Amino acid sequence: MEPKLRHLAQLQSIDSQLDELIRLRGDLPAEIAKLTAEIEALEGKSRRGQETLRSAESERTRLQTDLVEGREKIEKYKQQQFNVRNNREYDALTKEIDAKTREMESAESRLRELTDNESSAGRTVSESGTRLDEVRRVLDEKETELKSVIAETAREEDDLLAERKKLVPEMDPADVQFYERIRGAKADGKAVVPLRRGACGGCFKVVPPQRQVEIRQINRQIACEFCGRVLVPEELMQPA
Repeated sequence: MEPKLRHLAQLQSIDSQLDELIRLRGDLPAEIAKLTAEIEALEGKSRRGQETLRSAESERTRLQTDLVEGREKIEKYKQQQFNVRNNREYDALTKEIDAKTREMESAESRLRELTDNESSAGRTVSESGTRLDEVRRVLDEKETELKSVIAETAREEDDLLAERKKLVPEMDPADVQFYERIRGAKADGKAVVPLRRGACGGCFKVVPPQRQVEIRQINRQIACEFCGRVLVPEELMQPA
C-alpha cells in the first residue's frame, strides 16, 4: 500500500507543479481566446456588410436599367397615344403608362432603401475594420507575452511531463483513473493532499486523532470524510 500512496502523492506533486506553471500564464490564455472570438465575430460582421454592399450594387444596377427602360417605354406609349384610332386603344395605353409609372415609383423607392442600406453597411465595414486592426494588435501583444512566459518555463514543464510520463505506467491503471476522477472534480486540481497540523490539506477540516495515526502509518488509503481527497503524510507531498 505504501508504494501505491507514494505514487499517488508523487503524481499529485508533479501535477500541482504543472498547474502552478499554467497559473503563471495568468489570464493571458483566456484573454487570447476572448480576443480571438471577437476577431471572428468582427470578421463575420464585416463580411456580411461587404456582402450587403455587393448585393446592393448589383440590385442598384438592375433597377437603374429598369428605370431607363421604363422611361423609354412610357415615352413610346405616349407617342402611340397620338396615333390611336379609338378610345379603347387610348385607354389601354394609358393603363400601360400608369402600370409602368407605378413600377418606376417602386424601383425609385427601392433605390432609396438601398442607399440607406449601403450607408449602414458601409459604416459597419469601416467600424469593423478599425476595431479589427485594434484587436489584432492587442492579440499580437498578448500572444507574444504568452510565448515569452511559456518559453521561460518550457524546460521545467518538459521535465515534469517527462517525469509524469515515466511514473504513470508504473501505477495501477485503476489508481490513475481514480486519481484523475477526483482531480477533475476539484477546482484546485488536488486529489491527494497532505495531513497538515491535524487537518486535511484540501478542505482544512480537522481529522480525528485516530485517523491521523492511521494516515501516518501509510498502510492503507484513507480519504477525507468531508472532501473525499486522499490524505497522506506531509512528507510524501514534497516535490521529487
